[in-house]
Amino acid sequence: MGYLLTKKTKRFLENPDKYPNKSIYYKRIEAYSIAALQDLTFIAEHLPEDRCDRIYTRENFDPLVCSAILLGKDLPQNPRTERRYQLARLFAECGLNVCQEKIHSRNPDAVSLVAGAFNEVRQVIWSSIPIEDKRPLVTLECPKCKHSFERRIDPRAPITRCPKCTHKFKFTVETES
Repeated sequence: MGYLLTKKTKRFLENPDKYPNKSIYYKRIEAYSIAALQDLTFIAEHLPEDRCDRIYTRENFDPLVCSAILLGKDLPQNPRTERRYQLARLFAECGLNVCQEKIHSRNPDAVSLVAGAFNEVRQVIWSSIPIEDKRPLVTLECPKCKHSFERRIDPRAPITRCPKCTHKFKFTVETES
């Protein structure tokens, strides 16, 4: 039972060459898909955990993640795209963090061993699948020691630390209007 796609849209996806206005269908599918992902995110953030346990399961995500996103159709004929590698990196980073936390909670004595091993894996992933840092590079000045330095910043998290005196401070970035 599908609610996102109509029968006509599913037929289009199965055989797009039969339809004259492909770009209209593709734009609509892209918009619906992005909205659906945003809705799933909202649901995950607000639904009680016992209800999320029924939706966000390995069984429900396996076809999407393994087949459609990471492996893709016709993989032997078509190599993986950069998009697939970027998604694999995202899943690996998030998954490693969750697994590391679980291992720490079960065996607190192995914290440094586990952290070292997981950090080595992260380094291999980061060096193999680099991402373009789209955060703006800005010049900041520490209010404590007046040291000026460059930093890539995320306006959603306006806190940084001075590399010279290690003072933690909040910053504001003026945008051009």
